[in-house]
Amino acid sequence: MCAVQTSRVPAVQRLLSLPELDPNLTDNDGEDAFMNAYRFADSAMVDLFINSGKYNVNAENLQGETALMLSVLQDEKEEVTQRLLQVPDIDSTLGNRDSWTEAQKTSLRLAPEQANHPSSTLI
Repeated sequence: MCAVQTSRVPAVQRLLSLPELDPNLTDNDGEDAFMNAYRFADSAMVDLFINSGKYNVNAENLQGETALMLSVLQDEKEEVTQRLLQVPDIDSTLGNRDSWTEAQKTSLRLAPEQANHPSSTLI
């Protein structure tokens, strides 16, 4: 995860090319490398994970949050949210929203619709 957090795209690209590497392994918070990628890196890093075909786009951390949920919560990650919504297997209905405000729940529910209208904001 260090290579992800420091935006070392070539290193992550090489690691993802290794058949024995599982990018879905998690840290103590239940977050995988991709959940760290969207927090610490640019869209190129995010695309590496999505394009690798190895990443479970619907994985949940220990709080039951998916990468899509976390990206919706962060206004500056709208580009990541838009990219995630283009992944055919993404499921915007997954995840634990018990601690979310109604506005946050609405933003996640509307995210797929807003992906079709990029000029609108998610939150």
